[in-house]
Parts: sequence; structure tokens; C-alpha cells
Amino acid sequence: GYSTDICVPITALPNMISFAKNELQRLQLLGLILGHVGDGNFHVILIFDSKNLEEIKRVDEFSTILAKESLRMNGTITGEHGIGLGKKQLLIDEFGTQGINTMKSIKKALDPLNILNPGKCTQRYASSQALATDLKSIVGNDNVGTSTAIREQHSHDESYHAGHQPDVVVFAQSTEHVSNIVKYCASKRIPIIPFGTGTGVEGGVTAPKGGVCLDLSRMNKVLSVNAEDFDCTVQAGVTRNALNSYIRDTGLQFPIDPGADASLGGMCATSASGTMAVRYGTMRENVMNLEVVLADGSIIKTAGLKGRSRKTSSGYNLTNLFVGQEGTLGIITEATLKLHATPEAVLAAVAPFKDMQSAVNATVAIMQSGLPVARIEFLDENMVDACNRFSKLDLDVSPTLFLEFHGSKSNIDAQGRIAGMTQRMLLFINLRHAPN
Repeated sequence: GYSTDICVPITALPNMISFAKNELQRLQLLGLILGHVGDGNFHVILIFDSKNLEEIKRVDEFSTILAKESLRMNGTITGEHGIGLGKKQLLIDEFGTQGINTMKSIKKALDPLNILNPGKCTQRYASSQALATDLKSIVGNDNVGTSTAIREQHSHDESYHAGHQPDVVVFAQSTEHVSNIVKYCASKRIPIIPFGTGTGVEGGVTAPKGGVCLDLSRMNKVLSVNAEDFDCTVQAGVTRNALNSYIRDTGLQFPIDPGADASLGGMCATSASGTMAVRYGTMRENVMNLEVVLADGSIIKTAGLKGRSRKTSSGYNLTNLFVGQEGTLGIITEATLKLHATPEAVLAAVAPFKDMQSAVNATVAIMQSGLPVARIEFLDENMVDACNRFSKLDLDVSPTLFLEFHGSKSNIDAQGRIAGMTQRMLLFINLRHAPN
């Protein structure tokens, strides 16, 4: 299977989903639709045979057509998964020639040798064994892998794109390791591909020109937690679940949830989001400062050497430049992140609708009402049917919203009124917008 995503204005979702369904039928593809309708992001989960080249061709065609239609509807080619190898050819359609030229200028300024992710160098070194020997002298024997199994593991992510093995895998344990590795690779013009947990779905970790895969998973320390300031600093290899386990007793959480237990460095690099973006935002809104190793091995902090402030108007916004750059401008080694209070009470609701338009109308009404909504997930009838079959549920097989509200239980009566109002409002909206 493969999940492709786009993001459009919320009001364009019904037309976008109808378009996707028609294209699935035309191309004879099986697809299930899941939407984070609170922010206009939705995914088409395609079920296909990854060994069938003709079917893969139709999958590629569908993904391209869907992305271009999203742009026509004032959307973006990816709301959550990133560009990777899968959609880089569509960037010019979104940003235009001048926009792409500006990005190229930034890339050239920060990475003049063109070594950072993935495979944009034409020069290759003579011997992988000699490369491994040199790298072992930098980081130690135990932190360099050359076996076929290790290189194969690091050649692909969760996407269907063909994997390409790196020549060597290096397991960095510190920012100093990363800096020294980058300096060495820059001197030899060797490509560097950062690797977190390999949970991406756009082929961003594959190594089409070989080179060094820089695995950051051993940089897995939570460096500081400032509970009263609602922030923390972590190394790039710390995963989302590991951080939340570490801070559980503080009453705080890091709520950005892309589905997989991704590394936080990877989530910063891809500007990940997830099901609770409607309440807590994406990674871009939750990153306060980054430590980044540039293409020459130098180390910078994007929001000041000790920056932990919630806002600043000094200097360029380097943090937002490096969030979402997918390892093409620098390698993220540390991140200072915003934390949020763990909700005392959670209210869930399931609301089936007659059609997609009714579900979107309900979404808009809920958000305009000011209710403390944390998740609004849309499932089409095919996805609901699949959930029923897999989990032995008996949900109505129709377009359905799954909602989650976060709040305080300090006033139980008020929480109860919110719950009752929410359920009555959903029922009212459903009946009001049901087709004749």
C-alpha cells in the first residue's frame, strides 16, 4: 500500500475528494480516503501490487494528477508527507520558476558543493572500503556499518519507491560526530543522506548516488525539560513516543502525531504534522530553535545560541528555513520544542453523514463555534467499511467524522454541557444538511 496526500482549503474538500474518487475509478485503482478535515489535508491510501510495474505506473499517474488538481484548487502538493523523491518534479508547478530559482540560490549558498541529500553529486570515490576506513577513524569502528543487511535497511523508507543502498552507514552519537563526518564528506564531495527512523512515505532516505547514510537514531537523549516554560530540548534521534514517556509526570505532552513513531529530528526536517494539527498546529509552529550542521561542517543555532523565547523579531527566521528542508540545507542535530498541557478530559464523538458536503459543513460549523476540538478525521464509506471488517465494528457505512475534544475537568458540569451541546449540534447539522 501507499498513502499520497495533498492539502486544500477546507471548503474545497468535497470537490477534491469527488475528483479523487473519479480518478481512482478511471485508473482502476483501489483507494481508501482519510481526511484531516480540520486543516484541509487528506490522504488516499492506495492498495496495489508493488511488483506490478503497470499498476505502479497508474499509481504514479494518480499521485501526479491529484497533486496538480490540488494546486488548481489553491492547495499544495503535500500537506504532511513531504516531497522526497515522489513529488520533487511538481515543485515548479507550485512555486513557479522564480520561486524555484530562489530556492536554488539558497541551496547554493548553504551547500555549494551540493552534497546534502540525496545523490546530487556526480563525483564518486574509488573505494567503499577506503571510505569506511576513513569514517571509522572519525567515529570509531562500532559506529560504521558496511554489511549488505545494514545498507539495505537504510536504502528505503515505508514508500513503494525503489530503494538505493548507500555505500556506508554511519551511526552518529553527537553533534561533533555529525560535524566531522560532514567536513570529511565535503572534502571528498561525497553525498550525505540523513536517516531517522525510516518511517517516511516519499522515498526521502534513498541513496540514488550512493554515499554516506548518516543514521541519527543513537542521538536519543532528552537534553532538558523546562516544564514551567512549556519547552524541551532533544537530540534529533529522540522519537515522539520516547519524549512523551519521558515527560509524562510533568503533565505536559508533545502532541504532534504523524501516525508513525518518527524521530523528532526527522519530523522537523519534513515539517510533519498529523491528526491534531487543527488544535496544536504542525511542527513548524512548535519548533523554537534548532541546532544544525551545515554543509561545510559548521554548527549553528537557528534562533540564537541559547534561544528559548516564544517570539523574536531579531534577524532572519532561520528556524522556519530549516523546518521542512528535508536534509538538503543542513542536518538537524538538536531541537527545542514547545510542549502543551495534557488535557484533563477528552470527549470523543462519531458522526455519520449522508454525503461529503454535509460532513464538511459540519466541520466548518464546529470550528466556527469555538469548541475545543483537537481532531476532526473524515473517513469515506470505503474506509469505514474496511475499519468495520478489520476491527469487527458496526459503524454506518457512510461518510463519517471522528471527533475529539480536549479540555479541563475542573468544572464537570461545564464539560457535560459541552458534550451535550456538541452531540446535539452534530445531529442538527446532519439533519439540516441531509439531501432530500
